[in-house]
Amino acid sequence: EDIIAAADVRKVVAQLRKANVPTINGKYVGMIHPDVSFDFRSATDAAAWRTPANYVDPSGIYNGEIGEFEGVRFIEFSRAPLFENASDGSGSSTGGGATVDVYGTIIMGRQALAKAVAMNGEYGSQPTIVYGQVTDVLKRFRPVGWKHFVGYGVFRQEALRRIESASSIGSN
Repeated sequence: EDIIAAADVRKVVAQLRKANVPTINGKYVGMIHPDVSFDFRSATDAAAWRTPANYVDPSGIYNGEIGEFEGVRFIEFSRAPLFENASDGSGSSTGGGATVDVYGTIIMGRQALAKAVAMNGEYGSQPTIVYGQVTDVLKRFRPVGWKHFVGYGVFRQEALRRIESASSIGSN
């Protein structure tokens, strides 16, 4: 199996720097599947990792952040790309045989994504809170919701990279 290695991350960071991709608060951001995270943290030297508790300013820690490695702040994300049975294992060091799940670890810089917000009618830059009708005579229950018309998309492809790898603890 070809699991993610430190050299893979270093290579992507070099590619982003060569493409003049700005960082996000001084670091690139990586979205990594928990299965891949297990292998990656096991394979890399613990001294090379900076855990979120060791950062100078812990107020900027993202939800699910597992640490920093080689200028990339990694966030475990269970919805990171997973391509089931995408490889027959022929390119791995174990030879061919069974099918292998392929995981995508996304590493991005500041210009990778763009956000579009509708600014007409009831919509604006922030969500609008909507109150429903009271359905209880004692006014105990009042439905509350929100609406927001916003979308995200890839803005600059050069600021976005994907590392494809397997995992030792995945289904395949």
